[in-house]
Amino acid sequence: MPTEPIFSVPIIETISLDGAFLWVFLALCVVFIAHAVVATYHWFTYGSERAISLLSAIIYIGVGGCLLIMMGLTLLVF
Repeated sequence: MPTEPIFSVPIIETISLDGAFLWVFLALCVVFIAHAVVATYHWFTYGSERAISLLSAIIYIGVGGCLLIMMGLTLLVF
């Protein structure tokens, strides 16, 4: 129906295995974002060189983001 949202998180009462995987994926995304923010803050605050801190942040967020995107696409496709 046109009034239903395209993407919805399943309700806990009727959770299936797919729903459990989705909740775990969302929790991992939140943990990754929080850890990336804290790590980036510490790299820039306590790091000796800004260029190395920037490179470290780009590599960490890039690799982690790619892994999360692949995991999310796997959950959507299968």
